[in-house]
Amino acid sequence: MMVWLTTGIVVKQWVAVHRKHHAFPDEEGDPHSPHLAGFWSVQLGNVFHYAREARKPEVIEKYAKDIKDDAWDRYLFNHGKAANLLGLTLLCLGLGVGWGLLAGILHAIAYVFILSPSVNGLCHVFGRKNFDNTATNLQSIA
Repeated sequence: MMVWLTTGIVVKQWVAVHRKHHAFPDEEGDPHSPHLAGFWSVQLGNVFHYAREARKPEVIEKYAKDIKDDAWDRYLFNHGKAANLLGLTLLCLGLGVGWGLLAGILHAIAYVFILSPSVNGLCHVFGRKNFDNTATNLQSIA
């Protein structure tokens, strides 16, 4: 619930993009490889790489066909924009409008452009290799 409220990520879409990424680690087909798209493209634009892939019905069907929607998904969790609005509303109710908006904006910047992309940007360019591919891992982030 918290991830949905703070990001609006639809579970089935996230699973599909994540599985496709692991099916093609840093090779043609990887939806957000810094080795293919460039480090800064992924580090600063991972959300756009993710969104492009998440909108493809064939990706969802192939990589998340085992993820079934339940009533919670159909009526609530599949509606990402509602999550963003509800999350921001709760912040404003809890902190006041000014502080709530500031907290929401800071979270969006930190999560969307720094924290989440670091996993696909920094961790795939710098760090230790665990497998026989180009991906690396940073223990401090992993």
